[in-house]
Amino acid sequence: MTQVANDGAQPQGGPPSRSDPREFFQLLLRHKWILLACVILIPLATYLVSTRLPKTYEASAVLQLQSVGSGQTLPGIGDLSGSGDSQTGDRVAALIATNGVADQAARVLREPVGSLRGDATAQANQDTGFITITAQASTANFTDARMP
Repeated sequence: MTQVANDGAQPQGGPPSRSDPREFFQLLLRHKWILLACVILIPLATYLVSTRLPKTYEASAVLQLQSVGSGQTLPGIGDLSGSGDSQTGDRVAALIATNGVADQAARVLREPVGSLRGDATAQANQDTGFITITAQASTANFTDARMP
C-alpha cells in the first residue's frame, strides 16, 4: 500500500468542509481599501457631484380638448369638434408654446411680459387626445405658478 501525503486538501468526493468565519474576516481586512472606496468614497463623490448641478424644477399638467359648439372655430386652431382632423392636438400644443400665450400668462401672473417665454412646452398625444404642458424653472414655487 502506498500512502499519499495530504496537505490539508480535501479528498475528491469527500464531504464539503465548513468555512471558518475568521477566514472571511481576514479576507475583508486584506481588501479593506477596496471596501472603503466602494462604501464611502463612491457615495461621497456622487453626493458632491449632484450638489453642484443646477437645480431644475418641473411641473406638468394634462389637458383634454373639448369641442366647441358646432360650426364654431377658434382663431389659429380651427374646428375642435373632432370631425376627423388628427392635427388639432398638434395645433393646440403649438399654440400653447407661442410667445403670445406666454406673454398673456405673464400678465395673469403679474410677471414682466416676456419673462415666461420658452419656459413652457406642450406636446399632444394623438392616441389619447390629451395635451401635456410642462413648465421648468429654477425654483419650485415659480414652476407651480407658471402652470395654467
